Formats: sequence, structure tokens, C-alpha cells
Amino acid sequence: MDKQLTTNEVKTIEISLLDYIVSVCQEHKLNYYLAYGTLLGAVRHKGFISWDDDIDIYMLRDDYRKLISLLGENDHGRYRLLSVYNDEDYFYEYAKVVDANTTLKVDNIKENKKEGVWVDIFPLDAIGKLVRLQKFFINISVACRILSVYQKFPSEKRNIVFYPIWALAKAIGPRFFLKITEKLATMGKDKERVGYMASMGVDKYYFPREWCEKTCLVDFEGKQYMAFERYDDYLRDQYGDYMTLPPEDQRITHPIKAYWKQ
Repeated sequence: MDKQLTTNEVKTIEISLLDYIVSVCQEHKLNYYLAYGTLLGAVRHKGFISWDDDIDIYMLRDDYRKLISLLGENDHGRYRLLSVYNDEDYFYEYAKVVDANTTLKVDNIKENKKEGVWVDIFPLDAIGKLVRLQKFFINISVACRILSVYQKFPSEKRNIVFYPIWALAKAIGPRFFLKITEKLATMGKDKERVGYMASMGVDKYYFPREWCEKTCLVDFEGKQYMAFERYDDYLRDQYGDYMTLPPEDQRITHPIKAYWKQ
């Protein structure tokens, strides 16, 4: 039986994955930015939020595509790129770099044996003129993709009226919805605002493009990584009073178990 990783082991592996990604970005002059709870942890805790268990980074779409191309060509051995461009079994709208020496076990989700402890890489796209309409159709596409990867109908989370939608989405498969989502996410032409468009949600996922133009280094687990120079604006936009800890019932981790491969 594979040995389960401790939380500290998972975080140590994630830092190694981040360092690998950063080294490729630095070598090829690509910008990345700590994102979401990772940036919040860096600013508020100078490291992981205690109940957080993953690392997220942003990249503008052009740099994102270049990085995917570079990592796809570079077989590091231990570190492996997973994206819709290089893995037919992959079913997320964003890319991951995973540790090939680890594996994951998730209940009731379509299995991908290449999955392991990961770092998420989210592409930033220009928003469209009809952003709310754009996001409306993205929301539908992403929701169908999520339903499509459940092996059994998730009755504990969904009303039974969604059963036919789940059955149809599962029959179609996630790749169909991923293609639609990416096409919708990359159709924007706005030169002033960008965001992670390939997701459910509206306003909080996009922000002024100028925030990507100036960067600074922030402390994270004893090292320094790139972030928006205006990280305070970003964090307030995302989380409001981000320096105040949320209630304990909102301190949520991912329901995933990670193991060393034998």
C-alpha cells in the first residue's frame, strides 16, 4: 500500500515544484505572480496559510502558453506538466505541474494516474466587452465539465433535478467543455483588464492589467517569489479585510489524499 504523505511533506514538495517552475520562468524571462491564498499567505503569514494545502500562480496567457510549451518539451523526470494540450486524460481549465513520485486519491472523481502533488498555473486573459454574458456561458461550461468527471451522481451536493444534466455531461466527457471554456475565455480584447476567465464567478476574478506590469518579491516559506507590486489592491479586491482571519468554519482544505508511489 502506498504511504500517505503528511501535510508538511506535501508543502515541501509544492515548494520544490514552485522552485522548478520559477527557474524555467527566470531562464526564459517569463513573468509569474503568486495568486489567491498563496499570495494571501505570503503577505499575512510569510508562508502557507495553516489550513491551506496548495500553491497557485498566475501567468498572462502569452507567457502561460510559452511555459506550457517549454515544460512540455522538458522531461524533468520527477516533475511533470499536465494540461489540456499534452494529456488527453486531464480535465481542468488550467495547467498543473505535479510530482511524478506521488499520487492522489479522490473519491468519486474520474482518475488520472499521472496526477500527483501539484502547483496550479492559472492563465490571465483579457476580458470581453460583454463580460457578464461571457462569464454566464463560461459558468455553464465549467459547471458541465465539473459534473462530467463525477463517476457517480454527486447527490449529496446536487439536487436530483440535475441528474439528467450529469448523465449527459458524463457521456459527452470533459474535453468538449474544456474546449468551449477556453474559446470563451480567450475571446476578450480589453487592453485594460485581465482575469482568470476560465472559471465560475464574475467580478472578483478580473482586475486592471496594469497590476501585472510592476512586480515585487514577497516572502514565502523562507524564500522570495514574484507578486503584483500592488498586491494590497489585489488582496482587498479578492478578500476584503484580508488581514483578519476568517471564521474557523471557512478554513477549508482540499478533500484529497496524497501518497508516495511504491
